[in-house]
Amino acid sequence: MPQSLYQRYRPQQFFDLVGQDHIRTTVLSEIVHSDVAHAYLLSGPRGVGKTTTARLIARAINCTVRTEAGEPCGTCASCVSILEQKALDVMEVDAASHTGVDNVRENIIEHARTAPAVLKMKVFIIDEVHMLSTSAFNALLKTLEEPPAHAVFILATTELHKVPATIISRCEHFRFVRLSAEVIVERLRSMCEKEKRSVDEAVLRHIARLADGAMRDAQSILGQVLAVQKEKLTLDDVAEMLSIRETEIAAQIVEKVLSNDLVAAVEQVKSGIASGAQASQITVSAISLLRATLLARVCNSATYLENELGDAQRAANFLQLAKHFSAERLARCIEHFMKASEQQKTTPLPELPLELACVHCVEGENVQPARSTSVSAPKQPTPPAPVQKVKPTPEVEPKKEEPVKVETSKVEPAVQRASQQSSYTRDDIQQRWSAVLEATKKRNQGLHLTLQVGKLVNVVGKAIQLGFQYQFYQDRLNEGKNRKMLDEALTEVLGPGIHIEAIIGPEFELKETTDAVGNVEVVPATELQNVWDLAVNAFQPKHIEDVR
Repeated sequence: MPQSLYQRYRPQQFFDLVGQDHIRTTVLSEIVHSDVAHAYLLSGPRGVGKTTTARLIARAINCTVRTEAGEPCGTCASCVSILEQKALDVMEVDAASHTGVDNVRENIIEHARTAPAVLKMKVFIIDEVHMLSTSAFNALLKTLEEPPAHAVFILATTELHKVPATIISRCEHFRFVRLSAEVIVERLRSMCEKEKRSVDEAVLRHIARLADGAMRDAQSILGQVLAVQKEKLTLDDVAEMLSIRETEIAAQIVEKVLSNDLVAAVEQVKSGIASGAQASQITVSAISLLRATLLARVCNSATYLENELGDAQRAANFLQLAKHFSAERLARCIEHFMKASEQQKTTPLPELPLELACVHCVEGENVQPARSTSVSAPKQPTPPAPVQKVKPTPEVEPKKEEPVKVETSKVEPAVQRASQQSSYTRDDIQQRWSAVLEATKKRNQGLHLTLQVGKLVNVVGKAIQLGFQYQFYQDRLNEGKNRKMLDEALTEVLGPGIHIEAIIGPEFELKETTDAVGNVEVVPATELQNVWDLAVNAFQPKHIEDVR
């Protein structure tokens, strides 16, 4: 049966185990001095050598002719049987599929009591040990406390925090680390030479970036790349396979954002989607690049960006642009793109959250994120007590500009208001809200009722922030046809450009006794039921049960 690349090049000696020198040195010393622990716990990310190390330990302590350095020979009967996974005295248990206490008793505890059949030591390798049930851990604990002299237990996990402290304390614990890009590239280069294939350095670096410190992942990706039968593989040859196009589009978007060029950033999103790139992958790549930009900005080193961009000069240019952003603002940019990534899972227009993220990043001085409910502005009325319960840290201090008050005695023509570029205050919106509701009601009764459920939180620029208890209210407002009707109603009463941002949180629970200042309009219980009925009709029963 054909083997995958990572199976063919799995380390056969401790010397081949790269990036984990601290573990290799200690284990080899214990083997040489016959001071092997009765139980080991190997923790760390996936694909960094935990299972490989466990098998190497099993071979080394059972090898009949191991080297002076403690390495298994690989040729004796014991080594061969373990390599071929035919050794009866070496048992590998997948805790993810054997979580119960009965499996632990039958597969581990009972077998541990008997002497080895062929080898010197029995070895039990329990992978993903954190998946064991509480009762299974309790049963295993007794064996670890009083282990048989002929048995060694090797536990491996990617989620150390789920392993009971009582288990950890009875094991010799080794923490595996993610591998650096340089280490991965070096190993991939060696593999390509052995496979007699020519692959550009840029391709290897891109693979290392995608692997995120996991050698096994890097080897798997390289196996896919080598499936392309060409004399020399370049980035262009594997662009589709490795999402290189999305990575480059993300780099161009981030570059425009760092240049404060919103138009160019949005145009780049548009052209990227038009070329067939995946909006979700662009967003993920942008998050990764912004993270590297933040680290480069904080440490004043382009090294972090070189790994992402693969070009030293371009990395230096990015760092220069990033210096115009504070570290805090870069952190907020990452948050905007992370939020966009979550929204893309549910929106029918996956490019829209990406475009909005660009808007928030570039216009951060004027646009308040939807999660924020408190803005410091001149002559702004202090929000009432119920609303003040939601006070995440404001992202930016708004510009100290005096808002132009809109006369409340009459409704000005929309064109005149637009030309004046007037800013509404919370009081303005409070006084005109009945007209907004009436204009909405003419277009859609259900949308009108949805607005009544919202609590007026704040007004930032041309954004009216409404608080809702449940997510489906926000989803309803964001539906294409509803958004269009809502924009028409707001334009009719308040002028063009005014829009609503929905904020979700339990603090916006609506009660029939709610004060009219906290809520833009008191909603009778009968109308609350109508809104609930609309939600039932709009969403599947599962979602309704969730929110109840």
